[in-house]
This record gives sequence, structure tokens and C-alpha cells, in this order.
Amino acid sequence: MARTQQRGVSGTTIGLIVFAGLFLTSTVFLVILYTDQEKLRQEADDYKNRKERAVSASEETSVASLRSGQGGGSTTMVGIIEAARAETARLATGAADDEPPAIHTKLSTLQDRMATESLVPDGRQFADLSLYQSLDRLYELFRTEHGLRLEAEKRAASSEQQHGQAVTENTSQKTGFDEQVNALQAKLSDCQASRDSFESEHKTQLADLEKQFNELRADMNKSISDERQQKSAMQERYAELLHRYTELQGKLGSLQVSPDVNVTARQADGRILKAVAGDEAVYVNLGARDALVLGMQFAVYSSDTGIPADGHAKAQIRVEAIHEASAECKVLRVYRNESILEGDLIANPVYDRQRPLSFVVAGDFDINRDGDTDPSGEMPVESIVKDWGGEVSNELTALTDFVVIGIAPKGAKVTAGNNPADVTEKDKAAQMRRDRYDKIVENSRTLGVPVLTQDVFLHFLGYAGKERTASTR
Repeated sequence: MARTQQRGVSGTTIGLIVFAGLFLTSTVFLVILYTDQEKLRQEADDYKNRKERAVSASEETSVASLRSGQGGGSTTMVGIIEAARAETARLATGAADDEPPAIHTKLSTLQDRMATESLVPDGRQFADLSLYQSLDRLYELFRTEHGLRLEAEKRAASSEQQHGQAVTENTSQKTGFDEQVNALQAKLSDCQASRDSFESEHKTQLADLEKQFNELRADMNKSISDERQQKSAMQERYAELLHRYTELQGKLGSLQVSPDVNVTARQADGRILKAVAGDEAVYVNLGARDALVLGMQFAVYSSDTGIPADGHAKAQIRVEAIHEASAECKVLRVYRNESILEGDLIANPVYDRQRPLSFVVAGDFDINRDGDTDPSGEMPVESIVKDWGGEVSNELTALTDFVVIGIAPKGAKVTAGNNPADVTEKDKAAQMRRDRYDKIVENSRTLGVPVLTQDVFLHFLGYAGKERTASTR
């Protein structure tokens, strides 16, 4: 009975024990499983967070592309990035080990070199461009330069062709030139031979001519000596004849009736045809047929009183336009209380409608009446005479029409007793002018030639003195 009870307890107990063990085991396993699952979920969340911080969802496509480019899907992110960096460095600088700072430094150095060497126009233009943009721009520059180079090569080829043609032509011309030179050298040899022969003949002829010249010179010297002797004899004869002529002139002058010195000068040359009071132009009855000269001046005199002895006029006119039988004159001056009327006389002692009058001028003159004699001597008066058609002569003859005399020059007496060292050329010239003046005054009286003083001469020309100032119109 004891065994039976022991067996029954044992089976149930064992079952219960087994059940309890299984229950405890499953409970423990469930607890452990739950705990591990929670830990795995947290680790998954952490991994997801770290993944999102490393690669965003939009970047996963690029990462997948880079991973597929590496040839396998097991490459790490760092490996992918390092591979991309190395490839970028290799493309940029040719060295896969270069880091971004090194790449930047090399690019900056290259840009500085391009700007410094100036081989590329405006090297600084690549400073802000990417590597692709820089390469693209460099290629455009290269293409432009390449086109220019091809064009230059074409021109060079053309020039080379032209040069070749020129060389060929030059060679041909040189050959012809050499032939001409050889021919000319042959001619030169002939000319030199002819020249030597000519020189020999020339020397012989020259010797003969020199001999003839010496003989001719001796004959000429003898002839000149004979001529000088004849000239000396003729001069003595001329002096004798001149002395006799002077004596005869003096006798002739003493036999002539001396005219009034102003008779000829007081003859009117023409008349006023038309004059309007206040008008600056008048017309006279002289023209081209009367040998009138433009610029000639006339003194105007009243037809009632005629031409006075002192030559004082009422007005002065100048020829401006010449017609066949008349002339238009400009009124230069009308003196106080006077007026030009139709029929008034006009006169100029230098003018004669038939022939040029001959004058001899001597002495010092004061044309501008400033109290000092003019340094040019007789020249102002001689110029007036020549400008208006008269002739001036240095020698007084019986054919002289007028003598115009001024103030007697101050001569410096030069006598035989003077010391030659004390007599200057100026003194000699002054004495010669005084001697000429005295001789002309004396001979004019002898020959009966009319004499006009400076004042009378100027009055006859229409110039008034200070005592009768003209009013200019």
C-alpha cells in the first residue's frame, strides 16, 4: 500500500514540476525577449538618427549612385567621399592626393602666372570662374588664336610663294644685269683708252694755247699801254673843252634875258569840270590822253586870282580814276574859308602833258616842318618828282626845267692845308654836298633856269605850311 501511494505521487508531481518548469522557462524567455526587443528598437532609432545626420533622404540617391560607381554596394560612406575627393583632385590638379586647400593654392598660382606673363589677354578674367568655365573660355581663346594662326600661315605661304617668284625674277634680272655690267666694263675700257689718248692730245693743245695766250697777253699789254696814253691825252683835251664850254655858257647866260623864276611854275595845267559843295570828289579836264598818273596831286587855285607867286593854294586834290578826257579826283584838303568851284585852276609844277619835266634838287629839306632837316637829304623831294612823272638829274644844264633848292648844307671846309688824319669821310661828303649846292645855285642864275624854294615847291603841290593848317576831308 505504501508503494502504490508512492508511485501515484511521483507521476503527478513530476507533471506539475515539468509544467511549472516550462511555465517558468517560457515566462523568463518572454521577459528576456521583450527586454532585447526594446533595446533593439532603441538602437534602431539611434542608428536612424545618426543616418539622417550623415545622409539626408534626398542625398541617398546620390550616395547610391556613387556606391554603384565604385563597383560594389559594400563601400563605406567615408570611402565613397574619399574616392570622390580623389577623383576631383585628379581632375583639378592631376594629383589624387591633393586636398582642397592645395587645389585652391595651385589654381591661384596658375591664375597669378597667367596675369603676370600676359600671354592670355586679361589673365585676371579667370579669377571668379569655375574650372570648367575657365577651360571653356581658354578653349574659345585658343580657337580664335588658332584661326588667326591658320590665316597667318596662309599669308606666310603666299608670301613665301611671292618671295620665291621674286627670287626667281631677281636671279633672272641679276643675270641680265651682270651681262650689262660686263658690256659696260668693256665700253669703260674703251672710254678709258680714248680718254688717255684725248688727254695726251689735250695737253699738247693746251701747251700750244698757253704759248699763244702769253703772246696775246704781251700784245694786249702793249695795246693797253698805248690806250692809256691816248686816254690821258683825250682827258686833257676834254678838260680843255669843258673849260671853254663853261666860259661859253657864262657868256650865253649873260646874253639871255633871265625869266621870272615862277613864270613856268605858275602856268595852270587844267581846270575843275565839276564840283559839288561838301562832296569828296571833283572832276578835272585832264585824262589818259594827257599822260595823267594815278595818285598824282594837284593844287587848286581860284580862276579869278590865278596862281600866286608863293604857290599858296585853296585846296589839294588827288587823282583816283582816269578816263580818256577827264579824271575823278579825291579832295584831300580845303583850306579855311575856301571852297572848290567849277572853273578853278589846277596846277602841279612836276606835271606837263607834253613831256616829262627835268628837275635838279639840292640842299637840305624839312618836309614835315618839325624844325629839323630830314636826314635823307634830297631824297623826299626827288621821290615826289619821280612818283608824279618828272625826271631828276644830278647835273644842271640849259635843258633843266626847274631847280628845287632847300637849306644850304653845312659843309666842313676841306683844304689842302688840312691834316689828312683830321679829315673824315663824313667831312668830305658834307663839303661835297655844300660845293654842289653852291655850284647849282650859281649855274641856275647863269643859265636862267627857274628856281623853286622848298616852300614854293610844296605850295605849288598843294602842301600848306604850319601857318595855314589844312582841314582834312
